[in-house]
Amino acid sequence: MEPNKQWMELINDRIADAYIDGVENFLDYAFTRLGEPRLIRCPCIKCGNATSRTRPMVRSHLIVHGIIPSYTLWYHHGESSGPCESRKGKKVRGLNICKKVLRLKPGEKLRVTFYQNRVVGMNHASFTRHLGLLVRDRSMCPLRVHSWLDIEEHKLDHMWKAVTDKFVCDNMNDQKEHVLQHMRRLWNNWRGSLHKNVKSKSLHRVLKDVPAGVHKSDWEWLVKEHFLSDKFKEASTRNSINRSKVTMPHRTGSKPYREIIYGLGGKDGNPPDMATLFFETRKKDDELVEPETIEKYAEIQKLVQSDPSLTNIEVIEKCFGPQRKSHVVGFGGGITAKELKGGNSSKAALLEELKTTKKEKESLQKRMDILESKYERLERIVLGQPSSPPPEFED
Repeated sequence: MEPNKQWMELINDRIADAYIDGVENFLDYAFTRLGEPRLIRCPCIKCGNATSRTRPMVRSHLIVHGIIPSYTLWYHHGESSGPCESRKGKKVRGLNICKKVLRLKPGEKLRVTFYQNRVVGMNHASFTRHLGLLVRDRSMCPLRVHSWLDIEEHKLDHMWKAVTDKFVCDNMNDQKEHVLQHMRRLWNNWRGSLHKNVKSKSLHRVLKDVPAGVHKSDWEWLVKEHFLSDKFKEASTRNSINRSKVTMPHRTGSKPYREIIYGLGGKDGNPPDMATLFFETRKKDDELVEPETIEKYAEIQKLVQSDPSLTNIEVIEKCFGPQRKSHVVGFGGGITAKELKGGNSSKAALLEELKTTKKEKESLQKRMDILESKYERLERIVLGQPSSPPPEFED
């Protein structure tokens, strides 16, 4: 049964009995659905579901600060479906709910593995779903901006904290830039899907048909100030023309590129050659069906066989031309030609060298401190002053 949420509309009258009773009912619902944990995420305007607190603290924050008005689907608190239940007899995909993350206990995290700047292997689907939820969360990621670059730094830090609260890896902080870039891509894709609601409709109809999960005021701003701006319409028309020229599908299947590369040898440091990768990412029932795809595959095969020393990026640029965008043919988003040519590896090597130098410096400083302490002790002994025992040296 769907919980009653009418009390959320009384956010400007938080001392009303109906609002306070609604808060108590919300807390009962959340703690019951989540298995009576000690802490739950606080959905107040100040915390924005990024901080976990006790029941009394959440109650206090919801009354003092108010609940996030757009948080109408309580997915952080055990609700798995929205007001519209799936119709009987019709199977649908459903909402983007990450149950594995919802079931985590306070302080518990899912371990992930990064490969070529993205998560692969176990928990990669949960990780991506979680990022998708965050970029759609109005309290986390604003809609009233023209581009991702307009989002303030403290909001990006807020989103990053929401990621590290639920996921961990050996070098998590080193992945911040890559994760935020992935979120940027998901956010742009979502905004693109929202734009589909604007095409071939009157302005009155567009403003009336507010997409699920989007606040009405945000939707009006997005339509009037962004989608209907001359700059956006010009870019949209240009992108539509470019897409119409593409005859060969970008890829087929739902498995991410990195997952395919990782499973075909990347995990052991032996990724597949370009011919294998091209085939695996475009096959349908173990065969290629598009004429241009078949032609390109034959070209790649011939090139790989004639010169096995060519790297994947060299094969791609010989067959498809220079790769200057944010993605490379056959590798998906987030991988650039510069990285495949060694730019990213050089940066990683420099960072590793810097870390090693820092550790050596700290070790030398510790030795210097101990030597100075021993010298001071020896000086006291010579002068006949009492001294404290020397500290033990730990290598």
